Amino acid sequence: MTQVLALPAPISLNNAFANAAKGRRKTPEYRAWRRQAAQMLALQRIRPVEPPVEITYHVGADGVGGMDGDNVIKAYADAMVEAGVLPDDNRRIVPVFHLVWVPGLKGCVAVIAPHAAPNIDIAAWCRGALSAEARRLLP
Repeated sequence: MTQVLALPAPISLNNAFANAAKGRRKTPEYRAWRRQAAQMLALQRIRPVEPPVEITYHVGADGVGGMDGDNVIKAYADAMVEAGVLPDDNRRIVPVFHLVWVPGLKGCVAVIAPHAAPNIDIAAWCRGALSAEARRLLP
């Protein structure tokens, strides 16, 4: 079953952790963002998903500067795990994810859908699509 949920404006993981005497710790900014994400998810009464799923993150592009999409996805996935929406965010649970930057949107709209495995041998297709030189680089 497809679910659509709202999340707060993105935070980059570059701003999420700070060095401390014993490793790294969450910054106050990141702790506040995680609280906001948890509150938003709780208000929406999102049901836990049945894996595997694919997630498309539609993320507001305004005011984010040169933020990296992969940093954004990790913060959102961790928030969904913490809220119990996802049992984990590993590749077996979420084998496919997409990020779409959306001008004019504030926050994020995540669409979680059941994952349908492709009906072709993707590995064979990928090897066939490569040049002979690139195929030699693969183990």
